[in-house]
Amino acid sequence: MLNEDNVLTKRQAEIVDLLTQGYNDEYIACKFNIKKTSVRWHVGNIKNSLGYNNRIEMIHDHFKILGQDVVCLKKYNFSAIDLKTVEAFLISPEFRLISEITGRAESTVKNDMFKIYQKTGATNRITLLYKLYGVGGK
Repeated sequence: MLNEDNVLTKRQAEIVDLLTQGYNDEYIACKFNIKKTSVRWHVGNIKNSLGYNNRIEMIHDHFKILGQDVVCLKKYNFSAIDLKTVEAFLISPEFRLISEITGRAESTVKNDMFKIYQKTGATNRITLLYKLYGVGGK
């Protein structure tokens, strides 16, 4: 679990729990009767407290800590290079960096990501992450 050292407040831990279940900022704001900007403020504090650069990294790490495998290999029938591209994309959205990690040309990486988005039905990095782990983006 991300908060095993108890560095998060009760509210922050609840927000992490909802984020990892696929709930968006709007839902979380309604649930706790707070503004979306307050949710973003909490998420920023959570990332800082736990040492993450962004929420994608945080949620991805949560699933890895739980030992939850990416379901995309079976569900989406990704090739090994597609999976490597996706994993690199979850680390950074920069095509230059993904190109370096995968050893493929930037234009090829862009094309691969377009196909991956089409195959999964994802609309952004966060919905892609949820789809890969079989969590309904809510």
